[in-house]
Formats: sequence, C-alpha cells, structure tokens
Amino acid sequence: MKLFRIILGICCLSGLLMIHSCKDDWPPCDDPTNPDCDNYDPCYGKKTINSFFKVRPGDRGFPPPEDWCELTPCDTFNASSVRFDAPDGNPENSTYQWQIGTKAEPRTGKGFEVDFSNYLSKGNWESHITVTLTIRSPINSCLKNPSDTLVVTSRELFFTEQTLNLYLNQDTSARFKGYFTNDKDKEVVLEFTYFKKGNYQGFKGPFALMIGAPFMDTIMAPYNCHREGCRNYRHIRQYVYTVENCDNKVESHYLKSRDFIYYDEGNTLILVFEFSPPEGRETRKFIGERL
Repeated sequence: MKLFRIILGICCLSGLLMIHSCKDDWPPCDDPTNPDCDNYDPCYGKKTINSFFKVRPGDRGFPPPEDWCELTPCDTFNASSVRFDAPDGNPENSTYQWQIGTKAEPRTGKGFEVDFSNYLSKGNWESHITVTLTIRSPINSCLKNPSDTLVVTSRELFFTEQTLNLYLNQDTSARFKGYFTNDKDKEVVLEFTYFKKGNYQGFKGPFALMIGAPFMDTIMAPYNCHREGCRNYRHIRQYVYTVENCDNKVESHYLKSRDFIYYDEGNTLILVFEFSPPEGRETRKFIGERL
C-alpha cells in the first residue's frame, strides 16, 4: 500500500509538471521577428528595399519636430523649404542619390533640406517638381538577387500658395456634418469658430471653439499654457505639454492633442481628439464633410 502511494504521488507530481510546462508554451510563439520562436525569419522585412522616402516641411534652422509630431505623409507643400529623408528599414550600407528637379548635380546622403524660395519666387508656385531617388545596396544574406540591389523611384512634389485651414486668424467659422466613430449611427454637425476678439466664459480673444460634440457641447482650444503645433499641407497637429497648467482646462475638457486631417481639398475632415481628464485619458475620432 505504501509503495502504491509513492507511485501515485510521483505520477501526480509528473502530471503537474507537464501541465505547468504546457502552460509555459501556451499560447505558442508565433513571431517571425522573435529569435525564440520556431518561425523566426532573420530576413523578415529585409528581402526587399523600401523605396518610400520621406518628405516634410523644412526646419529652417530650428530644432526638428519632437516625437509627438507624427503627420500624415503628403507630397503637397505650401512651404518653400522641404526636408528629405531616406526610407526606413534599409541596410546601413545602402547609398542614396537624389535628383531634385532639373538641377545638374545630384545630392547624396540619407537626409538634407532644400530651400526652393528662389525658384518659387519666379512664378513657379502651383507647379510640380520631380524628385528621383536611386538606392544602391550591396548583396547580402537576405538580399541575394542582384536586380533587387538597385532601386529607382520618383515622386512629384506640388507647391501651392493655397491652404486647407478651417479659418485664417479672423472671425470666421466652418461646419462639418458627420459622425464620431464610437457612435456611427448618430449624425453630428460640428461648427468650428475662431474669435479674434470677444469673450467666452471670462476668457478674452483670440480663442477658438468647437460646438456640437455630443459629449460636451462647446469645447474651447487650450488657453494660456505651453502648447505647440506642427503641420504639413494636409495635416495639422496641436499638442499640449501640461494640460493642468491651462487656464481653461475644464472648458477644453482637458484637451491633450488634436489632429485635423484634410482630404478632397478640405471638404472631408478627420478630427482626432485626445483628452486627459482626471478620470483617465480618452480618444475621440470624428469623420465629416464640409457643409
């Protein structure tokens, strides 16, 4: 009987160890970028060259945008200075040659800025400039086909004096009809109004209001606090560093950031709000068409 108990105990212990081992292996590892997984692929994402180079408004000697400034890529510019950067994810020893318009000498390097002021001042606004990038990469263990080591890509940059702003520093308003993505069946009309002068809840102009949101009828843009903005032709992003320091944190619903993303020459708007009230952060997304 004693021997039976010993054998039964060993079996139970073995079973527990097997169950524990199974739990450690569940769910199974399924990540080609993780060396610990059976399906690990050291060449994942490295078998082709990324040719989508980056362009954005230039810095003009100021510090580059911080991490919070992530903008929708756009090849249309209403600024005269352009920052060019090589595509992400390519081998470190890849080389880059840039042909900017009809300039005789190509540029080299992973990143640089070009000021087109002289060119544009000669009546060249509302026109395109072709940018061609040639990428050369040595053959390696992941890039084995010689035809894949030379990639040439071109894009057309368009320069315009037009803007897609809702309002231009004057007492104007814009209205959009659409919906918030958390309640697509409820139609909403948002009105964006900018006051150069005036008074709202004791705050004097200039200030901006958004009227008509179902979760708070009138939301005021952050007032008298550390905030910054960055933009390209299609996307405007505004960011508040310390929401608690805004004089109107309640009136702004503790607004942390907001993104205005325009399509169809400004007739379609995607608006993304991030709020940071004491009860916790929340994100709201609105999609609408101009009325």
